[in-house]
Amino acid sequence: MKKHIFKKGIVVGLIILFFGASVIPASFGITQLSKNEPLSPNRGFLMIPDSTAKSVGMYNPSNGTYLGDIIVDATRFTTPINAVKGPDGNIYVSDQVADSVFVYATNGTYLYTYADATDGLDNIRGIDFRGSELFISKGGTGGTGGKCIARFSGPHVRLPDFIPSSSGIDPFDILFLPDGRCLIADIAGTTDNIRLYYANGTLQQILFPVNFPEQVQFDSLSPGAFLTAAFSANVIQDFELNGTIVQTTPYSSGRGVYRLGNGNILATSSAGIQEIQPGTGTIIQTEKTGSGRFIEFFATGANQPPYTPSNPNPANGTANIPLNKVLSWTGGDPDPGDIVAYDVYFGTISPPPKIVNNQTTTSYTPAGMTYNEQYYWKIVAWDNGGLSAEGPIWEFSTVTDTIPPTSTHELSGTMGNDNWYVSCVTITVEATDNTSGVDVIFLKVDNGDYVEYTEPVEICTDGEHEFWYYAVDIAGNIEDENGPFSFKIDQTDPVFNSYTFTAQNTLKNKWLCVADVEDETSGVVLVEFYVDDALVGNVTATPWEFLFEGKPKASSQAIAYDDAGNSAMSEVVSYVEFSSQQQSYYPYMQKMFTQYL
Repeated sequence: MKKHIFKKGIVVGLIILFFGASVIPASFGITQLSKNEPLSPNRGFLMIPDSTAKSVGMYNPSNGTYLGDIIVDATRFTTPINAVKGPDGNIYVSDQVADSVFVYATNGTYLYTYADATDGLDNIRGIDFRGSELFISKGGTGGTGGKCIARFSGPHVRLPDFIPSSSGIDPFDILFLPDGRCLIADIAGTTDNIRLYYANGTLQQILFPVNFPEQVQFDSLSPGAFLTAAFSANVIQDFELNGTIVQTTPYSSGRGVYRLGNGNILATSSAGIQEIQPGTGTIIQTEKTGSGRFIEFFATGANQPPYTPSNPNPANGTANIPLNKVLSWTGGDPDPGDIVAYDVYFGTISPPPKIVNNQTTTSYTPAGMTYNEQYYWKIVAWDNGGLSAEGPIWEFSTVTDTIPPTSTHELSGTMGNDNWYVSCVTITVEATDNTSGVDVIFLKVDNGDYVEYTEPVEICTDGEHEFWYYAVDIAGNIEDENGPFSFKIDQTDPVFNSYTFTAQNTLKNKWLCVADVEDETSGVVLVEFYVDDALVGNVTATPWEFLFEGKPKASSQAIAYDDAGNSAMSEVVSYVEFSSQQQSYYPYMQKMFTQYL
């Protein structure tokens, strides 16, 4: 990059020597970035209209020193607001009261009027180019279109308005972003704010409210950040596109704003052009008295692209990279003072997708890398002159995980006797993997197929059951099958088919108790026999019979137990003797079984 050193006395002396007036000769070969191109503080100068002096002044972009005037036009200028470079290389100056955009050569010579009141303009402010089209902030209700962003394709060729008056805005400045979107400083009364618009002119987002914002500008030292000077709020806001206000600097009745190469802020107001300290607003120096307006950069040297990103860490083709690896590279720019931002491309496919945009550091920490994976990455560097350098695609592989996960299980339910559950049983499986982590668990129950285990499984069917399970980790390692494991469920009571209580002699002092009872799951293991509510005997194997010796008074009953501990009562068999020659035996259902449990 060609370096230009500005010394106030030398530059002004050259201007007077050559012309006897404050204009720059064409032989200086001045070129300028258009307003929507990112700015660079190390070459060229700043242009600031002075509405009192009817001029456009030059200022050092590093420290704000006043260098003389590039345009003086008391004939046409009334209130010049904004001077920018057009795609043809000429300087376009908007004049708020003259309702005109005037065009000047780089030596300060007036060329022609691009647009004026005959094109429906009234009370115009900030302007900007997008491609070959000029967009004008129109704040007056006179002319045509009302308060809007007017759009021109050429001198006096007005197109349909970019943002119409029906949107309700009162724009004071417009700044196009490299992607075609734009920022608008809106002063429409109670809705004063900074707005972000899509490239088609529809509102994307209101970023934040601020009272009477005038200029909105790129932050020349921080790609992706912006500045605005708010006239009535008496502040300068440093903000981001998501609406975050990074810093607020107090400044009275601010109009124009620019970040100098030394980090301070150059601001304008009716007091003139002043260098101030960010954050505190302390006035370091008044560079020029007068009525300063918007500030734009004018480049005079050819920009060089950034260095091609190199020296990747990890080195290209490296294996066994840990999952928490921080990627880094070497960047930079050959032009002193240029700010370089980086786009990071990263993924498991080649070419990788872009995942980070416009970061200023030369490192990146990937999230969610996995074991045994091949990764590809690339860095594209951009300087704040809009030039880029694309690095090659690098690759590396992560560490290998060869250890499978381990898993365990737990059964829960109500336990009865002899390891039988007398309720539903819940199977819970847990797996651990301290390397790559558990990916999935599979479970199989009885004769079913393996299915993915996502939550505890409840089994309620009576009988004996078996289950198996295994886990797979993120690296793909498969655990050996665990199982079979078994458990038994019996939630069903035994079932009496009949119960009889029969005299075995004429004296009626021997009685045979016979229970016909069954249990399909765990099986009957005990039958207790009761006579007149008293336990008289029990049997632990078939046949379920018991000989009672004695005289019954009223009744007999049996209680059966299965192996799980479930129980059931038989019908109650009652005995009534009507005379010495006649007696009767009959059963009836016992309704209150629980008294025998």
